[in-house]
Amino acid sequence: MDRMSERIDKNAERLDHVENRVSAAEDGQTELAGGQMKLNRELSALKLKVEDMEDRRQLQQLESDLSQLERDHSDTADARILGQVHTKIQEYQETAYTEIQHLGKYTTARVYGEGDRPGAVLAGLVRPQRGKNTIVTIQSEGGEEIKDPECIADRFREYYQSLYSSRVNPNPEAVTDYLTHIAMPRLPQADRDALSAPLTLGEISEALGGPKIKRCV
Repeated sequence: MDRMSERIDKNAERLDHVENRVSAAEDGQTELAGGQMKLNRELSALKLKVEDMEDRRQLQQLESDLSQLERDHSDTADARILGQVHTKIQEYQETAYTEIQHLGKYTTARVYGEGDRPGAVLAGLVRPQRGKNTIVTIQSEGGEEIKDPECIADRFREYYQSLYSSRVNPNPEAVTDYLTHIAMPRLPQADRDALSAPLTLGEISEALGGPKIKRCV
């Protein structure tokens, strides 16, 4: 029995020793895996830094090339025309945005005003709309055509401002001379005599009998 107990104790010690070695190996493997994961994270971060630096270098190169192109073509006619086109496009976009806002507010107010009558809004949309009387071009005093809407608006503003703020000193002699030599249309003598003659009973009877019943008031 003593020998059996000794053998059991030795086997137990050997088993504990093996378990300790296995546990140490597992701890080492876990530590190794953690170190490998840390190394992978550092490697990924390093790759991102390298890619970021490469992207920055490419971006700086593109900005440098663009600046060089702008410097090379800043004084050419094409660049000036392109700048004017960009300006007009921006103005058009701002105008279109303002018009869209105005139409949206108008539609909202109209629908709100109609209340619970949705048919009225649809009927208004189906009804033919009158076209806008837009002035596309005008002619200046020198015969030059003006097509810019702002210039056209300025010309009309100046015209009406000068028209309604003008001071006229009438000359009686000039007015008399104008009325004396003016050629006004004149009726023939027979028509003037007929208009000057008094009304007859036949004309009065014809005028009273001409209108329909219940129409003569």
